[in-house]
Amino acid sequence: MRSDPTTEARPPSRRLLLWGRFWGWIAVKLRASRVPGKWRLNEALRRFYPRGELAWPTAYGFSLWIQPRDGYHRTIFETGTYEPGTLALISAVVSEGDTVVDCGANIGLMTCHASRCVGAGGRVFAFEPHPKTFKTLKRNLHLCEAKNVTAIALGVGNQSETRAIYDRIDVNVGASSVVAGGNGVVAGEIEMDRLADVLGREWAGPVRLIKLDVEGSELPALEGAQELLQNESAPILIIESDLEMSREIGSMEDIFDLVLGHEQYRAYRLRDTKWGQSACLVEVSGPTQVPQHDNVIFLPRSAAVPRHLFG
Repeated sequence: MRSDPTTEARPPSRRLLLWGRFWGWIAVKLRASRVPGKWRLNEALRRFYPRGELAWPTAYGFSLWIQPRDGYHRTIFETGTYEPGTLALISAVVSEGDTVVDCGANIGLMTCHASRCVGAGGRVFAFEPHPKTFKTLKRNLHLCEAKNVTAIALGVGNQSETRAIYDRIDVNVGASSVVAGGNGVVAGEIEMDRLADVLGREWAGPVRLIKLDVEGSELPALEGAQELLQNESAPILIIESDLEMSREIGSMEDIFDLVLGHEQYRAYRLRDTKWGQSACLVEVSGPTQVPQHDNVIFLPRSAAVPRHLFG
């Protein structure tokens, strides 16, 4: 009888692990080099990556089911992480017993990391609307034994509705969106709801941090979370900043205006970008001061944040 992959995960053999780390190191060095045609060389290199799915160790002490030849997954295969600066920031500002909300949880890297940061006394709510990705998220939560995580198969917006979701394989497997744009292909229909309403049904306590990466519908998602932003214990916000993205409503400037309109918030970026190792912050006044495809971090003035992050 074939084993159920949700309950049994064989770690990669030592030979495969060493081979993967070696070729991953070469891929990272190649991308950082000035070798002509390095992107073609990198693509050629990835043809030697394992096919199919495997449980792969991350740099954070847990493993995830990934497909090494698929975009977003390839970086995890090569480096054991993705957006290490963002993960370092989560480690720095989230403590035992906190509540974290991950909107656009994808396969669960940040969700599982947050799960360990908040500990057994904390809670994580992971929203992932894409049906196929949600299944992988659930499997990874099982693999990581993340018992303090509630996975919710919903998109977040400014109203309760049913919407089409589009795959953007031309970007990467994590770029699915309810915003039609580029070479998007309809992948099915999903249910959406206001974040404040869902959490109102699921959780009565304060929220320490919300990570929002919903591929172009960040503004409606924030509009559906106004009660949280106006709360005395307003959450820290981590939002992907992309000036070029096709957006359903508004722009990055509108997102800044909405959040900073709550006078308790100030805006920052990571000093070394989300791809660096540092969680140190630099204050910004608008989206043009945030590197493209990086994250903007909105800190409420009332939030207790380690002082060394501003060094």
